[in-house]
Amino acid sequence: FDAPPSDARDAAGLARLADLRAQIDDTDRKLLRLLDQRIEYALQTARLKPAVTDSGREDDVLHRVRAASCGLLSEDFVLSLYAAIIEESKRLQARRPRFGAFQGEHGAWSEMALDRWDPTLVPVACRGFADVFDGVVAGAFDRGIVPVENSLGGAVNDVTDLLIGTSLSIVGEVRLPLRQCLLALPGTALAKIRSVRSHPQALVQCRGFLARAGLTADPYHDTAGAARWLMFEGARGVGVIASPLAARLYGLDVVAEDIADHHANETR
Repeated sequence: FDAPPSDARDAAGLARLADLRAQIDDTDRKLLRLLDQRIEYALQTARLKPAVTDSGREDDVLHRVRAASCGLLSEDFVLSLYAAIIEESKRLQARRPRFGAFQGEHGAWSEMALDRWDPTLVPVACRGFADVFDGVVAGAFDRGIVPVENSLGGAVNDVTDLLIGTSLSIVGEVRLPLRQCLLALPGTALAKIRSVRSHPQALVQCRGFLARAGLTADPYHDTAGAARWLMFEGARGVGVIASPLAARLYGLDVVAEDIADHHANETR
């Protein structure tokens, strides 16, 4: 084969460099989210052990990561990295933080409501509404926040049933405007999006926008969960409907803002 002209090689090299740097940026976003998750788990362990420092557990963690350091990273680097992570975990544990539980993935509207009500609480994601209630009853969480009513969808029946049967008390209320956003991977234009993934209720709320843009609705169990899925899967041509917080957490572009058909959309 003949070698391509030097200017073609230079152009190809620049394009390859840009692609690799984009992949590095994407990997950094994923690493940060996974580190956040690890720290969150570590903070929750503080209530279940007698002291912040547990030398046996620290030695066990370092032993396991040493055994797993068989890739490009040197053993010394891996050990120093995890030693720093452990020290940061211990520093945060020593503060004895208070936890606020919400249903969904990080980036959910309920997490935004929790931050609005009390930004000092460490947000903890729970799979279901019952997990929020059970965790507060058990003392794992100091507060729980759940949606009671939406101005468009009405009462959240599952939460109403849990409130009727619980011994917990309501200690506050937040009214959060929902300004649904269309999110996509960085650099994705609206014209390149073919389908949109989100919670069925969010898809219904944005039905007019989706129809005008010619986008296919793809139901998913959670709005923020769809954003997290998109970050880790890297699916081109797919958008998600979620909150601005989800866009920031998962490194997604806000392609369109306030896309719900009815702008007076509020959750209590």
